[in-house]
Amino acid sequence: MKLILKTISEEGLIRALKNSGVFRFFLCNLLYSINLWLTMAYYPVYFNKIGISDGRIGVLISMFSFITLLFVVPFGVMSDRLKPKTLLRIGAILMVISNIAITFKGDFYYLMGFIILVGIGSTLFIITLSSLFYKQLDETRKGVRVALFALGTALGFGTGPFIGGFIINYSDINNVFFLAGILNAALFLLVFALKSSRPFKFRFEMYKNDILKPKVFFAIIIVFVMSSHFGVEETCMTLFMTKNIGLTGLQIGSIFMCIGAWIAVINLVAGHSFDKTKKLTLFISLSLLISGGFQILTAYADSFGSLLSIRLAHALGDGFYLVLRALLIAHVFPSKRMGGNFGFMYAVYTGSITISSLISGRLNGMYGYDFPFIVSGILVMSVAIIMLTMRTRIENMLLKNETP
Repeated sequence: MKLILKTISEEGLIRALKNSGVFRFFLCNLLYSINLWLTMAYYPVYFNKIGISDGRIGVLISMFSFITLLFVVPFGVMSDRLKPKTLLRIGAILMVISNIAITFKGDFYYLMGFIILVGIGSTLFIITLSSLFYKQLDETRKGVRVALFALGTALGFGTGPFIGGFIINYSDINNVFFLAGILNAALFLLVFALKSSRPFKFRFEMYKNDILKPKVFFAIIIVFVMSSHFGVEETCMTLFMTKNIGLTGLQIGSIFMCIGAWIAVINLVAGHSFDKTKKLTLFISLSLLISGGFQILTAYADSFGSLLSIRLAHALGDGFYLVLRALLIAHVFPSKRMGGNFGFMYAVYTGSITISSLISGRLNGMYGYDFPFIVSGILVMSVAIIMLTMRTRIENMLLKNETP
């Protein structure tokens, strides 16, 4: 508790809040994340309700990630070369259109069309927003500033599904997506308050040279492996809650809300801890170990209480990881070309989610909604153990070959 209070003191969060741009980035990320998780948490439930098979649900969810994978690098380069605020507004408009249109019932291919559209808009928005944030990030209290930006993701992760659970408990699930459209319209207006950056045109060989470094390959491995468990959660979590445990919409939303609030606290502690210790490799290893271990235990939850307890413990690892991932990316790439390079890392992230979503959809049909949690947890824990045994070598590698 002492550490948490110190984190939100004048030395930490308040000073970051006073920075001219960080708080506005936090608000944009918060509103975007509320919308993202409001929809992603209930897409599987909605598709299941209108008669889409488990296998096709996996295809639809993975299509969102696949579209992101296709466009993420081009959009990242665009955010370096074009006006970022214009790109942000286009992304918000596309999300408004797609989230409202998906409520008009159609066949599998109709749904896929609007999943593709929302994927394009969402990708354009988050890549541009994140690269713009990194370009304006300096070394002063970097951990806390990154944590504040990540705080929007954590609070959105909790608030979005909670709002959605409340809606489906007392109203029609279609209203979840109507609300998402309204939130995206508000996001369009909020973009006007952001501080923009000057576009530059870099040669594509410069992006290639940025990527071909040992520490970047390390970042790729970490992001790919850890992201695989996010793909499992997107495809399986709400179905596991409803089918295996029998939770109501309000109970599902309450779990997401508690986890999101807890991750928000952990984000701040992680940012403050990094600023004080700079132990990036150790903290990443431990975060993966905790996340993977409790991912496995999730499969054995059989009640609201047991699931909530396990997922809160799991979120301790995720909360640290989300901040450390941002710090790792900021460390291995030059800020001036962050658009294209962040786009590349986001492609790694979404590629992993796409693959794990497809696999999870198949495993759900063959072995049940709990089995993918076990597989993904074992994978994450294995990488964490390898990292711990090679910690010194990894730290030396991260200190060498600094990006010019």
